[in-house]
Amino acid sequence: MENYYGLIAGSAATAPAIPPKNASFCKNNTLDPTLIKGKIVVCTTELLTDKCAEKAIFVKQGGGVGMILIDLVAKDVIFQFVSHGSVIYPEAAGELYDHRKPDITAPGVNILAAWSPVAIGATARRTLDYNIIFGTSMSCPHVSAVAAIIKSWHPSWSPTTIKSAIMTTVLDNTGNFIKSNPRGASTTPFDYGSGHINPVATMDPRLVYDFDLSDIVDFLYSIGASFTQLKNLTGKLTYCKNPPKLSNDFNYTSIGVFNMNGSLSVHRTVTYYGEGPTIYRAQLEYPSNINVTVIPNELKFAKFGEKMYFRIDFTPYKSSNGSFVFGALTWINGIHRV
Repeated sequence: MENYYGLIAGSAATAPAIPPKNASFCKNNTLDPTLIKGKIVVCTTELLTDKCAEKAIFVKQGGGVGMILIDLVAKDVIFQFVSHGSVIYPEAAGELYDHRKPDITAPGVNILAAWSPVAIGATARRTLDYNIIFGTSMSCPHVSAVAAIIKSWHPSWSPTTIKSAIMTTVLDNTGNFIKSNPRGASTTPFDYGSGHINPVATMDPRLVYDFDLSDIVDFLYSIGASFTQLKNLTGKLTYCKNPPKLSNDFNYTSIGVFNMNGSLSVHRTVTYYGEGPTIYRAQLEYPSNINVTVIPNELKFAKFGEKMYFRIDFTPYKSSNGSFVFGALTWINGIHRV
């Protein structure tokens, strides 16, 4: 493939009335063409007798441009697919899914939007000016519009400032984190990112986590990027801090630590985008079996644009047996929550 295409799991592209597990096997009539069109579909084998080549046919018939097949039952078997395809094993599948964590959640269900008048299968061959659809293609323009509104309100803000504003002002309309369905099934940040986007709150986040190109370069260098790779990115010979800055200290609006062995400290910087003096105090949701300390636990700002540095110390006191655990840090000044 010479172009870049989106990725979607078969279980997330279910045809009407089809359970996600059934759609994950990418069998005939289990995938929704409107969701897989123009995308690479991740499929899974169910049985040793599965006709794997057929899965690629069904993906192609639905408009998919390629398939990644997670082979659970056969090893070292080569398949000839009708379109672009690749076979991976469960070990690699875990890494594939790990790279799909969202930053935020946005509305994308039953959205009324303008539609091309060209009659297609998705509209039962009828001509429509508007249609009600759902999916990530509906969420994306909502977030893009919020970003555009923020930029019009704050013309000097960088893309990273805008992203921080969106990620730090996200709760659902009940003031809680979003659930996976009306029955309240539990979710994690791997499902919803920071939470549900709040367009009004993003206009006035007060505290932002910002970074620039030099921070990105330092982060890439810390995770093994070579000077040649960095030059390809920046267009010039690039130098990094020596010793390199730790990847955990990249000033991103969330924190992720993989394989925590013993105590660990991470560092963050927030910039104050408010008027007049104020004090923000740290409020913690503790991850299971990990002690967390924020130093300092109060940030005293005197003026607009002031920066404050803080450290977060993590000390695990019990193994999670390889599972991820989650927590949250919220800065509160009595009026705003970040």
